[in-house]
Amino acid sequence: MARLGVDLLGGFLLAVDGEAVELSTRKAKALLAVISLDPGRPWPRPKLAAMLWGRSGEGHARTSLRQTLSLIRKAVPEDRVPWLRADGDAIALNAESAAVDVATFERLAGLADADALDRAAGLYQGDLLDGLDLNEEGFEEWLGAERGRLRERAMNVLARLAAHHIEAGSYDAGIDIAGRLLTLDPLREDAHRTLMVLYGRAGRTDAALRQFQTCREVLARELAVQPAAETQELHDAIHEHRLAPKHSDPSPGAAGPARPLPARPSVAVLPFDNMSGDPDQAYFSDGITEDVITELARNHALFVISRKSSFAYRDSNTPRHRIAQELGVRYLLEGSVRRAGGRVRITAQLTEAATGKNIWAERYDRQLDDVFAVQEEVARIIVATLAGRLDAAAETSARAKPTGDLGAYDFVLRAQYRMQRYTREDYAEARGMLEKAILRDPGFARAYGLLALVHVYEWFWQMSGPGCAQAIELGLKALELDDHEARGHVALSVARTFSGQLDRARYHIDRAIELNPNDDLALVEKGRLWMYLGDPEGGAQFVHEAKRLNPYHPNWYWNILGRNLHTAARFEEAIAAFKRITTPTFWVHAYLAACAACLGRAQEAERHRAETLRLRPDFTISAFAAVLPYADPEVRAGFLDTLRRAGLPG
Repeated sequence: MARLGVDLLGGFLLAVDGEAVELSTRKAKALLAVISLDPGRPWPRPKLAAMLWGRSGEGHARTSLRQTLSLIRKAVPEDRVPWLRADGDAIALNAESAAVDVATFERLAGLADADALDRAAGLYQGDLLDGLDLNEEGFEEWLGAERGRLRERAMNVLARLAAHHIEAGSYDAGIDIAGRLLTLDPLREDAHRTLMVLYGRAGRTDAALRQFQTCREVLARELAVQPAAETQELHDAIHEHRLAPKHSDPSPGAAGPARPLPARPSVAVLPFDNMSGDPDQAYFSDGITEDVITELARNHALFVISRKSSFAYRDSNTPRHRIAQELGVRYLLEGSVRRAGGRVRITAQLTEAATGKNIWAERYDRQLDDVFAVQEEVARIIVATLAGRLDAAAETSARAKPTGDLGAYDFVLRAQYRMQRYTREDYAEARGMLEKAILRDPGFARAYGLLALVHVYEWFWQMSGPGCAQAIELGLKALELDDHEARGHVALSVARTFSGQLDRARYHIDRAIELNPNDDLALVEKGRLWMYLGDPEGGAQFVHEAKRLNPYHPNWYWNILGRNLHTAARFEEAIAAFKRITTPTFWVHAYLAACAACLGRAQEAERHRAETLRLRPDFTISAFAAVLPYADPEVRAGFLDTLRRAGLPG
């Protein structure tokens, strides 16, 4: 028997056995939503008629109710899904034939364990029936009361879950949860305190103190009050370093939820230990690890967790089976690197995390100039072991051409180490190192590809200058040397996008993903491109895929997700995404102002408008829009209209 699925949190979605079903009228959606909120509860027909057609006479309202029920029956035939129960003059949703997200949310919210609360928090995607407002007083009263009740329930869930994360020491996860709580209610002083504690425990003192300032400003502006004594005392404790960070169980791996295993054989490569005795050589062992990840990620048969998420477990005491659960993989690869003079020793071992069974282990003692062969051999053995097959010819052709100059390779490893930090200063350092690598070996394709990527991302920080043109030139040089240089294709795609060459951008991003289907950066950039091509819903899905490959992804991925949701007019969800950004830029505040204005939140829109102009006094809509290459003029016009509604200068 088929089963009905009704999702009401964050909007309205109806499905039968997972296949979406569209109801043609808002009243039909509203009627089904009302009886679905409490499955099995009988609703008197006169009450439903008055709620949804209160402006009509009683007879007309009853007729409209019958017609709307008939419309729903045509969309979801009862011989396929017995979704409706009629008892006299009352109707109800058949609870045995339907799964309603609100009912699941409320059941999970009533439990105490962290996993249930985390699942409940995941279900709360936004306000009840967001966007489904009717000009009917009875329905609006019902909807307002239920929205408020469920929002309070969601805030309670988030507060309890944040407390769980504090107890467990999983501070980064707790920071995300407390941020969501404050998105729902910025005036919750206890939530500000929770976030301050989480930042403080994580060792992020500056962020904790900034949160206090945010709390004080919000309370003064909205309520004309000062923070409570408890909040001030917490601020003083953090300022005086009396709230020391706890390192016994770092946030990655502390108590995060287990993730489902993908269908493909899945592996995470943990950072190889630096055994040289010199901490300054960590970049070399990290670079070897990253190259092994890259080699593995080229294979379409594997699911490979990104470098950033794997490296989140450096020096962690988390049990290996728990790391695998949190990353959602079956296998872990670990190893060590010892560099001495002109020789290198690399050890590697592959284990099945759940059982601890050793699948394969090997040690390599080689000359430094053999390091590329070792990386490729390790990757080949793992692919053959996990995937059960290996297309040797395809794998060899996908292998990036190595340099013959170990000094150039050393500069590239140092640059990659810097690029993982995603700051302007580190990117400037990386640029200098890559330029030195190219001076030493003008034929090193990877150095050109990475340098192209540096130029295009440096361009983002100023939104002007020759960065895109330089990135195109360098990217083309990388591909001239080696068409399999995936990061060169990524850089070219982004640079072509912002040069208005969207078809060529699409070719390059598809080629990058063909070369490395596990590259989360390529996927998130495909999400950005799809938004400009006019498919923001598809773009958001690519961002979600990138976040799955990299659970500890860079914070700016939230920006790309928020942009897609904004373009798709999913403003509430867009705000939630943008507010996950720890250091919002002027353009993030511009998007927040636009989303708030479209939701009718004038004060919130004005606050973000003012912050946009504080961070970028010369901001104008026309100058900003000039760098945003929407393919469809109507989509572009709609985007500009949201900025104008926020009162931003033209």
